[in-house]
Order: sequence, then structure tokens, then C-alpha cells
Amino acid sequence: MGKQWFGGLVLGWGLLVGLPAHAQYLPMGHGPAPMPEPMPFAPSHTAPSAVVGPMNPLLAPSGPPDCLGLPPDTPNAFPDCDPVGGEPRGCYIGAGAQAFQRANPANVPLVRLSSPPFPTATDPIALDPGNLNPTMAWGPRFTAGLFWGDHGLDFIGFYVPESSTSLATLALPVVPTARLAVPLVNPPVGFAPTTFLRANVAAISLDNTLASLECNFRTGVTVCPCISLFIGARYIDQQERFGLFLDASPLGLVPPVLTQQMTYTIRTHNRLVGVQGGLEVMQGVCNWLGIGMHAKGTWGMNFADVDTTLQRGDGFYGPGAQRRLSTSGQAYDMSFFVDVYFCNFARVRGAYSLLWLVGVLDSVDQINFDLLQPLANVDTSGCVFYQGPMVQLEFRF
Repeated sequence: MGKQWFGGLVLGWGLLVGLPAHAQYLPMGHGPAPMPEPMPFAPSHTAPSAVVGPMNPLLAPSGPPDCLGLPPDTPNAFPDCDPVGGEPRGCYIGAGAQAFQRANPANVPLVRLSSPPFPTATDPIALDPGNLNPTMAWGPRFTAGLFWGDHGLDFIGFYVPESSTSLATLALPVVPTARLAVPLVNPPVGFAPTTFLRANVAAISLDNTLASLECNFRTGVTVCPCISLFIGARYIDQQERFGLFLDASPLGLVPPVLTQQMTYTIRTHNRLVGVQGGLEVMQGVCNWLGIGMHAKGTWGMNFADVDTTLQRGDGFYGPGAQRRLSTSGQAYDMSFFVDVYFCNFARVRGAYSLLWLVGVLDSVDQINFDLLQPLANVDTSGCVFYQGPMVQLEFRF
């Protein structure tokens, strides 16, 4: 009885486990029928229209239409993203020193060694402003700007402090009656005529200062990458002071007679404001050296003033005059430079600059020998020339 029960149990377990395992390894049937070939486009007996190469350009398939192209000034198909290695952008600053020397002023036979009563045109010239040789003065210079691709915005400025030069002479007793004389007329009350006609000591002097500030937009020339054009605005401030000193005191007298001393001063101040344009040419010599030049002109208005003073040695002032006027003015600037590159972001520039100021008030040109009308005729057609070196260090960020 127990054996029958155990045999039935084994038979039932085999039915539950053996049947599924056997179904897992049933042989595959033939499955569904294969897909038919596509319907032929033409009868199979028709030969294809093949052309022996090379292909004629007239038979080549046409490209995409123009409406699917990109404009020439678009760097890529994603305008919101800069291309890899795109145009350079950044800023730069620089500082250094600028020197300028004013050219000699105009020749004026101002002081002559003459005998009484009055100087003549044949008397030897003792002092001439044209013989003044102004000294070179150094001052600070700065540059700053932005650049993007071939374009840039530049700020440039410099200030050259006052430089002075003078000449003096004595009435040496070679000719006992000869004295230093200036052909000034109409001496005002309080000034002895002998101070102008019988002086024993005479001196002339010239002081000048110069400053400039400019802003330019610069762009490159596509056909010639070594040339840049720029346009902007510029302000130039130039001041001069010319002085004439006369002393009719006897030579060697200490202290001198102050009432027989006289100082005649002419001061001019030019403020030139105008638009500016020019170009810069630069050529690399090697990976650490470059040379170039720039030329630019400024055209605008000159807001100028001039004044004269007459002072005695004891501090007494005679009649003076002052005038303010506005005239057209020009400035022309040329510079030749050499750049030395230490790395990709630093360079030293050395240059020699030439500067012409045209249509300005030259202090020597304002000399008037009539002391009662010192500014009767103001000369506004002066031309002042400056030259000098420059050196500065620039950093690029």
C-alpha cells in the first residue's frame, strides 16, 4: 500500500516538471514565409541607363540651393557660440615717458648795441630770439585701449612740463658810448626812456609746456593687414612765455637801481580741439621685433589767449593788455617706432616723434614795440615745431 502511494507521487512530479522542460527544446518549424522582393520599377529585361565615366558636369546632380547657405560674415552655423580659436579680444595699458624739444623761435633783431640817440638797422644785433635753443624736457605718457579682431579703441595722453632757455649779454666798454638798446616807443609813465635806450645788461628767455589727450577708433585694412586706419578726436594744450629784461644800472653797482630795471613779458596759451584721422603701418621683422610708423592730422578750432605785462624792478606795473580769440588750428603728428616683444602680453616701444602746430599764437610773433598798444596786431598764423623721443612699456590682457 505504501509502495503504491510513493509511485503515484513520483509519477505526478514528473508530469509537472518534465513536460515544460520538454516543450522548451521542441524543434523549430518552418516559420512564416519570406518577404517578397520589391516590385521592379521597370521590366527586368531592360538594361540600366549607365554612363561611362568620367561624368559630364552637365549630368552631375545639382547641389543645395543658395537659400540653404550661410552669409560670408557668419563664422559658423551657431551664432550664439564663438568658434574655436576666434578673433582676439581684450584690453591693454601702457606707461612711459615722452620728451619734446621746441624748435628755435623766429628771428627778431630785438636788442642792438648802438650809440645815442636811437638804435639803427645797421647797429650790430646783441640779442635775437632766433638764437634761443629750447631744451628738451621729459614728461609722463600713458596709453590704454580695447581691441576686438582688427578693431580697437585707443586712449593716448602725455604731458611735457615747463622747459626754459635764456640768453644774456652785457654792454662791454669796447665802444665807450655804445649801449644796449631796444626800439621800444611810447614808454609809459614811471619807466625812464634810458632803460630802453641805455641799458648795460639785457636778457631774453622762453618757457613752454605741452600736453595732449586723444581718443581714436582703429580698424584694420583687409587687403593689407599691416595697415590700420583710425579716426577720433584730440585736444592739445600749449603754453609759452617770452621775457625781455633790461637793466640800465651802472655795471658792477650793488645793489642795482631797481627803478632802472624793466621786464617785458608776453604769454600765449593755445587750446586746440578737433577731429583727427590717420594711419599706422607696422611690419614684423621676427617673432620678437617689429617696426612701423604712424601719421595723423588734427583739424579744428584753437581757443587762444595772449597777454602782456610790463614791470619795473621795484614791482611797479605799467599798462598791460589781454585778448582772447578763437581761430582755426591744425596739428600734424608723425612717429617712427620699434617694438620689442618679451612675451605674448608685454612689449617695449621706442619711438621718435615729430609734431607741428599750425595756426597757433607764437609768443615771439606777438612782440610789439609800441608799449601803449602792445596787442594792436595779434598774429594767429604761427607755426611751432616739436621733436623728441618716447619710450613706454605696454601690457595686454
